[in-house]
Amino acid sequence: MDPLVTITTTADGADTLAGLARSLLDEQLVACATITPGARSLYRWQGKVQDESEAMMELHTTTGRMGAVLARLAELHPYQVPQILARPVVGAHAGYAAWVAAQTS
Repeated sequence: MDPLVTITTTADGADTLAGLARSLLDEQLVACATITPGARSLYRWQGKVQDESEAMMELHTTTGRMGAVLARLAELHPYQVPQILARPVVGAHAGYAAWVAAQTS
C-alpha cells in the first residue's frame, strides 16, 4: 500500500480552506481535510513583520497523490506565496490507511 502523507496549509479563514478542501475532495486528490480556525501567524512579508489571524488545514492523502495535491493546492490557493508543507506519516491505523488509499484512487 502507498504510504500516507499529511499536507498542511493556512489561509485567511476556515471558509477559504473549506472551498479548497472541497475541490481537492471532488477531484479525489485527498481523503479528508481537518480545518482548525483561530490560528495566529507571525511572519516577515515584503520587509515587514505581519501578525495575522488565519485558519490551518491538514489534508490526508497518499505519497502517490502528493505531487498532484501540491500542484493543485498551489493553483487554487488565494495567497501569492502560500504555506504548503508535506510530511510523511510514519505510522497509521491500518484501516485508516486503507480508507485513505481507497478514497484517493
